[in-house]
Amino acid sequence: MARRAPLNSALPFGGNLIGAILRQQNIGIAVFDETGAILLADKLPAASRLKAGGALDDDPLFTGIFAEILALQGKSRVMEFSGVSLPGDAGNKYDIRIRWQATIGLFIVLFHSANERVAFETKIAQDARERRLLLETIAQQQRQIEAQNALMASFSRHVPAAAAMLDADLRYVLASDRWIEQTGAPLTGRPFREGLPGPAKRWEAALRRKDGAIKSGVEKLVDAKGRTRWQRWEQHRLDDKDDSGARTLVFAQDITKAVEQTERLRQQARQLTVLNEDMRGFALAVAHDLRAPVRQIQAFARFLAEPGQAPGDLVENGARIGLCADRLAAMLDSLLRFARIEAAPAESTTFPLLRAIKAARDTLAEPLRARAMGVTVVAKGMAQARVSGDEGLLTLLFQNLFDNALKYNNAAAPRLSVTLRRKAALVEVEIEDNGPGIPPQIIGKAFDLFQRLNAPKGVTGAGVGLALCRKIAEAHQGAIRLSTPREGGLRATLTLPLA
Repeated sequence: MARRAPLNSALPFGGNLIGAILRQQNIGIAVFDETGAILLADKLPAASRLKAGGALDDDPLFTGIFAEILALQGKSRVMEFSGVSLPGDAGNKYDIRIRWQATIGLFIVLFHSANERVAFETKIAQDARERRLLLETIAQQQRQIEAQNALMASFSRHVPAAAAMLDADLRYVLASDRWIEQTGAPLTGRPFREGLPGPAKRWEAALRRKDGAIKSGVEKLVDAKGRTRWQRWEQHRLDDKDDSGARTLVFAQDITKAVEQTERLRQQARQLTVLNEDMRGFALAVAHDLRAPVRQIQAFARFLAEPGQAPGDLVENGARIGLCADRLAAMLDSLLRFARIEAAPAESTTFPLLRAIKAARDTLAEPLRARAMGVTVVAKGMAQARVSGDEGLLTLLFQNLFDNALKYNNAAAPRLSVTLRRKAALVEVEIEDNGPGIPPQIIGKAFDLFQRLNAPKGVTGAGVGLALCRKIAEAHQGAIRLSTPREGGLRATLTLPLA
């Protein structure tokens, strides 16, 4: 921006503002444009560095506030400083006024001796002596007010409740320390909502009601970080006749811990209900399924006790008793393993889920190699996905799923694929094989104890593996389900929360 040429102080300014100021003997003046260029300097103090043709930045008095001075443009506002000492002139003080004069598009700085102002103020003080009694009375009243304020401040500091007083505009008049603990900042004069951890629409609506019909309530507050707080509140309105000085006392109690504890008790009650149902089903399954091998052992034992048994029959029946006993022992071992997972909480560590999958695959490396079953793992950007829980139990889960796919698959070229993908805050693992699968009408029973659905003849097992998988998934706040793809086989889908 081009600078204007300096003004000539000798030019007749007629009746305009600058000319009128120049005619005053006790007022110094400087005129500069929006670039800070000094166009006129007249009758300034000797210590001032403002010179015509110079810049406003030449004087350190104005350097730091140049941006604020420029902000006066277009607003016809005035910036004033009283009793300013200039460097090198400690004996005198000056009153300085800076003004943007829109009519001529220039800034005007006026210097006036503060000594004259002080003398004038002294005269005023002398003339006001007759009002001293009135002033003393006002001062005494002020002291009384301050004492009351100090008493209220002491009350707000020591009262054990979270209490506050609001004016008619729902701005804080005062707030107790317990209330301020919620924000960590002074509240006087600030809106009511700023003293809360989150928006309280119902509470604020109750405060704005003129009838005061709603006296108390419970508010759920969610702060900026998504944390939930619960507060029980009460309000007591102190009405003024014209409503101009209305005050409202509000009391609040943080009941978050109580609400959370109640919710935990409810969750525990629901978990106990589910656990009782599981235990009932578990007991029924044990009573039903363990009875079969016991009955067989009893029957073969009776055969052995019959007189006239041939040696070959004795050997055959003894072998059958041994097989039934082995089956019973396997079922009891599986039940013991199931009960341990049911009763003991999972150890919590954070680890890559892919590590548990590979560990399960490595455990079954030899039988997989014997059947020439290929295992394909596709992570799809989830190779570093981490979960929290018991790595050993999750490895056992995948080992059971891989072992089932291996045992029940009689395809000429058996295959197994594992795919990881992200689902919001979860990791989803799909394990799919090309075996016989499970018919849709009975697939819902696959996770029940001792169920061996669609198992080929000669394949060993106790029917506990999938029940174990479900328990392990639930212990990690996850879920597992089975489905039959259109092209055949069986698909197990496991979802777990990401760490």
